[in-house]
Amino acid sequence: MSLPQKDSGYFSFVSLLLGVAAVATTLAYFGWKLYSEHQHNEKWKDYNDCGLA
Repeated sequence: MSLPQKDSGYFSFVSLLLGVAAVATTLAYFGWKLYSEHQHNEKWKDYNDCGLA
């Protein structure tokens, strides 16, 4: 005999939303990190040859 499921559709929807939010946040963080690193490298690329970097 199984226990009746209470609002299982609602909980699975919330779980799906939280999963999508976690993935989106992770992708946004890595995108921002890559952009920030690219901007930093662009700013200092002229100084790589003179030994200041």
